[in-house]
Amino acid sequence: MEKLEYFNQMHIRAKFEGVDTLGAWCGMLLQHLPQELHERIKTFDEEKMLKIKELMRVRIHFYRDMVNHAYFFTEPVYQTAIADKFLEKIKQSNKSKTVILRDLASSFSFLKSFDSRSISQSCALYLKEKGTAEGFKNEDIYSLLRFAITGNPVGAPVGDICEIIGQEATVKRLAAAELFLLS
Repeated sequence: MEKLEYFNQMHIRAKFEGVDTLGAWCGMLLQHLPQELHERIKTFDEEKMLKIKELMRVRIHFYRDMVNHAYFFTEPVYQTAIADKFLEKIKQSNKSKTVILRDLASSFSFLKSFDSRSISQSCALYLKEKGTAEGFKNEDIYSLLRFAITGNPVGAPVGDICEIIGQEATVKRLAAAELFLLS
């Protein structure tokens, strides 16, 4: 079964690489993602869609896996069994989690260049300044950030996701996750 899954993944990767136009790529997304996302998918520009294609290409084993990457097109749902399990792995208290999210939202809102590199640098600086004093670990920050941005425990690199969804949407998702944790 593992070998068949691998062959299927390679077939899908080849299909993704064979999609040479934005229209064909959007067609694949529209075919495999829920109807309620279709209008949003159509609003993304070519540059962002090509980045999404590359990030999804290496993570899809079956076409049904495309739905796991809906976070590019819609806000995450925090009240799921997967999200609950994911949050349990982050050892910090909810109070600490909300502080981290608030601090990251503040830090991200002041970034002049909102790209993957700047986001990673901002997280590293936060870890250096506050992480040591508060006992935060690398995985605490990045796992919590992934939870807030995607609601999923796995996926594309968080900095890349943030860059694609944009500064405003990232800060909004951090605030929504903070509110969820407070409730």
